[in-house]
Amino acid sequence: MDARRRRAFSFIERLAGGPARLKIIIALASVLGLQGAATGAIGSMSEALERGLHLSKTDIGLILACSLLAGALGSLPFGWLVDRIARTRILAWAICAWGVAMVLSACATGFVFLLFSQLLLGGVLACATPSVASLVGDVFPQTERGKIYSDVLAGELIGTGIGYLGAGALATWSWRAGFAALSLPAFALAWWFGRLREPARGGRGVL
Repeated sequence: MDARRRRAFSFIERLAGGPARLKIIIALASVLGLQGAATGAIGSMSEALERGLHLSKTDIGLILACSLLAGALGSLPFGWLVDRIARTRILAWAICAWGVAMVLSACATGFVFLLFSQLLLGGVLACATPSVASLVGDVFPQTERGKIYSDVLAGELIGTGIGYLGAGALATWSWRAGFAALSLPAFALAWWFGRLREPARGGRGVL
C-alpha cells in the first residue's frame, strides 16, 4: 500500500511539474477551498443555529447577505494591497483573521454577536481571490496559467465540499464545534503562507 501511495504521489508531482509547483498549487487551492467552506458554514449549520441561538430564517439570510456585502466591499482595498504588498504576507495575516472570526462565531451568544463575527469573516475572506490570481500569474508561465488556475479551482470545490459537509456533520452535535473546526485549518494555513517565499512580480518568479 505504501508503494502504491508513493507511486500515486509521484504521478501527481509529475502532472504538476515538480514538488515545488505542486506545493504552491495545493497552498492556493487550500486558500480558496477554506474560503468557500467558511462562506458556506452558516448555510450548512442553519438549522442548528436557528435552534441554538433562537434565530429565524430571515436572521440567517440577513447574516449571509451582510457577510457577502462585507466581502464585496473588502475586495476593493485588498485588490489595491495585493499590487503593493507581499501577497504571502497578506494571505498569512488575513487567513489568521479568518481563524479568529471563526472562533468568535463559535463563541456567539446571539444574533448581533454572530452578525458582527460574520461581517469580519466576510471582509477578510475578500483577500483570497485577488491574492491567488496574482500569485498564479507570477509563479506559473503564461502558457500554463489557464490549466493551473483550473487545478486550483478544482481544489477549491473539493475543499468547499469537505468543509461544508464537515461543518454540517459537526453541527448535529454542536454548531459551535462546526465553527471551531474550521478555525484550525485556517491557523495552520496562515503559518504555511508565513513561511512561503514571495515570488518576483511581473512573471519573473516563475517556477
